[in-house]
Amino acid sequence: MKSEILQNYVKAEFGCENMICVDINTRWNRLSAVLESFLEIKSAISKALIDIKEEQILTNVEFETLTAIETGLKPVKIGLEKLCSRKRLFTFIIRDLNQQYDMFSGPKN
Repeated sequence: MKSEILQNYVKAEFGCENMICVDINTRWNRLSAVLESFLEIKSAISKALIDIKEEQILTNVEFETLTAIETGLKPVKIGLEKLCSRKRLFTFIIRDLNQQYDMFSGPKN
């Protein structure tokens, strides 16, 4: 029932359901995505908490802290994504070149 209330507010505000990102223990880089999705729907979360008569889970200062953390993680995330994609690119290039040319026997036909 609590999830339905939240989803109603999310759908009203964003036009779709299921904008909640869940953390995965084995993927450290998911923290940025979790914080981003949480902060994106914080107004819907606050409204849902009022409906279910719960106290606000975080103060404004805590929301600001989470925003600062998420903002700080963005460049790290982007940099790591670029680094990882470069590694895959170089792996592909080297593998392809190795298939074309064998150091000991010369070019492959």
